[in-house]
Amino acid sequence: MVVKPSGETIDVHFSMSSPAEASEAVGHRTLNLNKVCRALEATSGEGKEASKQLQRHARTTLSGNHQFLVDHPMRPLETQTSWMSFCKNSESFGALDSPIAKVINKVCTQQIHDRS
Repeated sequence: MVVKPSGETIDVHFSMSSPAEASEAVGHRTLNLNKVCRALEATSGEGKEASKQLQRHARTTLSGNHQFLVDHPMRPLETQTSWMSFCKNSESFGALDSPIAKVINKVCTQQIHDRS
């Protein structure tokens, strides 16, 4: 999963398989950033820090061109390479700590399923 917070929204690209360029297996949803952040803050552990980071990146012009890899379980090299291939003409990737990435993935996945 790759997320991109910007303004009031968070764009989420997700796939149950390894993403690849022009892959139909990759889904996309635009979620409400405030709802995602409230759900993150309601979780235990890293949720509050995850919320702060998403909000900070959504408001910061310089990081507005960043997407964040939040795959779970984290398989950094394999997964990042696949997502970079999928998003090759897109923005650069930012880094998030693994526990923060894990909770963002969990909350975004729940909200995607709730909207389906």
